[in-house]
Amino acid sequence: MLSSAFGASPAQLLQSGNNSGIIGDSANSWNISNITPLEDEEAQLDGLLDGYISDDAIHNYSSPECYPDTRTTVRNEIGWRVDESRFQKSPLLWLNGPAGVGKSVIAKTISEFHDKVVATFFFSTSSDRSATMLLPTLARQLARSIPDTRKYIIASLNHNPLLLMSEVEEQFDHLILQPLKSITTLESCRPGISRPVMVIDGVNECTNERMLGRFLRALVHAGKRGMPVRFLICSQQEPWIRAILGTDDVNTTANEQELRFPSLLERVSYFVRSPFPEYPSRTDLHTPIQRSRGFTKFLQDVWELYRPIIIGVNIPSPSDTSDEHSDTLDKICHHRVISSIQIGFSEECKNDIARYLTDKFKAIYPGDGTNPWFRPSDISNLVEVSCGQFLYASTIVRLLEYPNYHSNYHSEDILDMARRTSLPTPDFDNMYKAILERAMRERLDSQTEWRFVMDSLAILVFFAGNAHFFTVPKSFPVIESLLGLKRGELTTKLSMMHSVLKIVPGESVQVHHRSFLEYLQDQKRSGKYYISYSAAIRRVLILMVRTGLRYNIFQDNDSGRLYIQDMIVAYHGNFFGRSRFSNVLILLHYLIHLRMRESLILVFDRHIPLALSVPPVCRLIIRFLLGFLGTFIISLTTYLLFLGLSINIPFFDPFLHPFFVATGGFFVPSRLLFILLVSLTLILLVE
Repeated sequence: MLSSAFGASPAQLLQSGNNSGIIGDSANSWNISNITPLEDEEAQLDGLLDGYISDDAIHNYSSPECYPDTRTTVRNEIGWRVDESRFQKSPLLWLNGPAGVGKSVIAKTISEFHDKVVATFFFSTSSDRSATMLLPTLARQLARSIPDTRKYIIASLNHNPLLLMSEVEEQFDHLILQPLKSITTLESCRPGISRPVMVIDGVNECTNERMLGRFLRALVHAGKRGMPVRFLICSQQEPWIRAILGTDDVNTTANEQELRFPSLLERVSYFVRSPFPEYPSRTDLHTPIQRSRGFTKFLQDVWELYRPIIIGVNIPSPSDTSDEHSDTLDKICHHRVISSIQIGFSEECKNDIARYLTDKFKAIYPGDGTNPWFRPSDISNLVEVSCGQFLYASTIVRLLEYPNYHSNYHSEDILDMARRTSLPTPDFDNMYKAILERAMRERLDSQTEWRFVMDSLAILVFFAGNAHFFTVPKSFPVIESLLGLKRGELTTKLSMMHSVLKIVPGESVQVHHRSFLEYLQDQKRSGKYYISYSAAIRRVLILMVRTGLRYNIFQDNDSGRLYIQDMIVAYHGNFFGRSRFSNVLILLHYLIHLRMRESLILVFDRHIPLALSVPPVCRLIIRFLLGFLGTFIISLTTYLLFLGLSINIPFFDPFLHPFFVATGGFFVPSRLLFILLVSLTLILLVE
């Protein structure tokens, strides 16, 4: 069992001295007088987990499932492993393969049709890519699937209100492992009894590799000790994931050692009386070592929030996903702790893609069957160039399904592109380039029209590159408002991009697959369509300034601006909400920026002669604007400068600057005027 910071299991927590009623036998009993009635437990748990649940990460949030009668071998193998009625299987199953082979669709199908699956988390659809909501989301589903675990999860959360912001190992132990071990109705360790299964898909899409890496190591560690739950993990074969799941020989003791032995920082902080306690109750802080741990965790949070992040390093192109570990066949490897299924380009896969393309092509152009618009060789060519990747085949189908392409010229053009693709990997670059070129040709009558398309893609690059937008409810009205479009116009502007963009009018705009965004952010691959993250953030800020001016000068009451303001609030809250000391860090962040403002004003007063020649009131206004707007420009310039070097410095993030937050992203200048009046009053009183 993983080490607990509190030294008590959920069952022991239910045996607190304040309770009186006892159920169970002498070997396994717990107190129940203070336990919430069953009908209220679910509401109580929802309240405790409020703000930490990613509803769009659950498997039934989006509907795609395996095309009928495809991937049967892999699905049957996973289904056989889900069922433990005969003998116990490996606690961890890693389903891996290159982008676009259908891992997520297989995972959704398994989750939908196997009752042993009690919880799921799909990073591909989740608005939280940072894994902050991973374990709380799994815990809530566990409580609903196995109601007996609910009381233990509630007990853990009540005992430690900071559990949802604690280390991932502690969350896993108290929200998943201990509740399952505590219930008496699940005898999961006996042969012939199936343990529940949890599915986590798109692990490689998580933006917090460190946190998820620790979680995967915790899974391996618990798996070696016989945990009462099994996991299906789906991902690409990225090196950091392969290093953990590619072998049973994983060093899983490092995290235990961190808990058992104080670090040098803990020993130093032993002598420091921390003003930042870890627990809300002061009775828990009666020893110096507990205070030092609070201070240590505060420093850890500061580092986690503000540490420089190297971005966009070694992002593989789709053509680079094949290596010595990816041959042309499906692979199934059985091991004691971690078994793996590698999806490749087997004969069954070829037949599946051929069946899919044939059925879809017939549906696009039914005809009378006597003169089909496509030849059998066209299907064969598409099967070969897809190299087992359903993404390639489905993108071709979406291109042909669009009404404007219902002509022999366009269909022949698309099929010819596929014929000219070279093996051994599908040429996504040529396909994406052809889609963009065709969309641009359709918009050549107006450069402004094409600008709308590129601005929309820049906004999507910006959203995808930043984990702090995961609670933005609706991306469609945000993009529509930033572009200054009337309601419903965005759907028309992006109509030629339907094969790569999933558009839900009035709700959201998303890419069908993240490989398209990776293509746009690689200059060598995308050429003139290249959109770097730094260029995307510059464009978004320009659009926000323009939208703010339109709203404030022309009194444009577009409701989309409310979503933009919500986006700013969400960004700020999500960034600092990752810390256990969010309020302290917000105050510290603002104080440092205000100190920078004072330093800038001091330079202005000492070294700019203009400061001596202007009227006092004008001088105060200049100092005010220079202080807030000047530090914002300095932060923005510094942030973009490092972004150009592929380094993200969170402290200088313009979306976290006090000036940007105070003005609601340039949408509430009245706040700026209020701050100006208050500042002028205080300065005049001081002087």
